Amino acid sequence: MADTFYLKRGQDINLTATFRNSAGVPITIDGTYAVTSSMRPTSCNSAKITLSPTVAAGVVSISYSTDLLTESRYELDIIAKPATGSRAITEKIFMQLDQSITPLT
Repeated sequence: MADTFYLKRGQDINLTATFRNSAGVPITIDGTYAVTSSMRPTSCNSAKITLSPTVAAGVVSISYSTDLLTESRYELDIIAKPATGSRAITEKIFMQLDQSITPLT
């Protein structure tokens, strides 16, 4: 089952991901990997939002502002592809973005 995290509009997405091989051993993501990520609302097939993952110390991190997003449920995943070999893809991750009570200024 996919994980869901909850934010209010105006909070930033801050995710970290560690990839593991089939034996459960962490894969060191380094400069030989191309890492990409996208997200989109689950309620429609609207355009995907491209996220910009960074890699440090073998871990993938994503930071993204929700200020301009609409309240909705979003789905995202992360792909790490080495220069040679098979790519690794996370399970879908869900974000429930709710409206903040206090207006954003």
